[in-house]
Order: sequence, then C-alpha cells, then structure tokens
Amino acid sequence: MQFSIAGEIPHIYHIPPKTLIQNNPAEITCVITTGDSQLKWVKIFLRDDSSELYKEFNMQYRDGIWFLPLIPEMVSGNYLDYFIIAEFEDFIALAFPPERPAEKPIRVQIVSNKKI
Repeated sequence: MQFSIAGEIPHIYHIPPKTLIQNNPAEITCVITTGDSQLKWVKIFLRDDSSELYKEFNMQYRDGIWFLPLIPEMVSGNYLDYFIIAEFEDFIALAFPPERPAEKPIRVQIVSNKKI
C-alpha cells in the first residue's frame, strides 16, 4: 500500500543520513506519495569517490517505506553520492534531489569507526 491523498502531487520524502560508517551495513530509505498516479518503479543510483559512474539498484518496499540495504562493500571510500528516481505508469518521473540529480547528487561522508 502506498501513501496517497486524492489530488495530491506525487512526491519523494527523504532525509539523507548525516554520515555512514566505513565498511558497516546501512540503509537508505524514502517514502513516496503517489497521489492519483500508479508507481511503476523506484531506483537509486550510487557511486563512491573511486568511480565517476553510478551503479543502478532497484529499491525494495516494506511497510510503506522504500529502502536499499547497503552492504559493507558499498560503504567504503570517503563519500557516497546518490540520487533516487521514481517512475509512474503515466511516464512521469520524480527525482531526489529534484533538480539535475546526476550532476548534483546527495553526498554523504563516510567515516571510520575511529572518528565517532
């Protein structure tokens, strides 16, 4: 079941993590309101400081929340860049961040256990 209110404009709600701990599992989550639209898929695109290319992952859905579990190998380097895309049946797409997400992604610092 998706969260929606009749007539509402589809929206991605997401609070980026402040930091990630190097080589530790984590999770990136979001909530998507669909309004009157039918959601087709939700994907997240990730890269760390060792790559200029993004890797694409399908987000999973559980109890009203879209999420991607990050395995320890995904949390390495100095930072993680990412953006989220949701596509609807009527070919409308939303992004977080909403403007030029591939050029201006979310950047989360990755810290070692020693810095905590």
